[in-house]
Amino acid sequence: MARTDPNQPSVRPPGTVQPAPIPAAPAPATTTTIGAPAYHYAGYLSYPTNVASELPIPELAGPATVAASWTPTAPLAVSLDCPSGSQQTVGTSSASLTVRPAASCVLTLTEQSAVAAPVEYQIDVTAPEPGSLQP
Repeated sequence: MARTDPNQPSVRPPGTVQPAPIPAAPAPATTTTIGAPAYHYAGYLSYPTNVASELPIPELAGPATVAASWTPTAPLAVSLDCPSGSQQTVGTSSASLTVRPAASCVLTLTEQSAVAAPVEYQIDVTAPEPGSLQP
């Protein structure tokens, strides 16, 4: 068996073909699926000057879930005011409401007590997956 010098370029025997490079696979198409957030909001509340945020929720075609989460842990009220009625819940790190908006609604996030540090929040408005709708 012949030894090869690793410092020398490799030489192919006559009549051999250099393998063709394999093309890269095309990138997958980006799609938006139902169940992905229809709207996303992020911000912060800071006592004493900014203790509430009002956010619009435009009209959606069907029911939706409004999910809010925040840090640090603090009691916040999540209110949803729609022409068809209002809902409110209070949580210490997250809260969610389900709504059937027939018109635009307003979501309000409010500190329930003085919190020394800014409270950062994330809110997602999500339409349910097809087939999960209840009549």
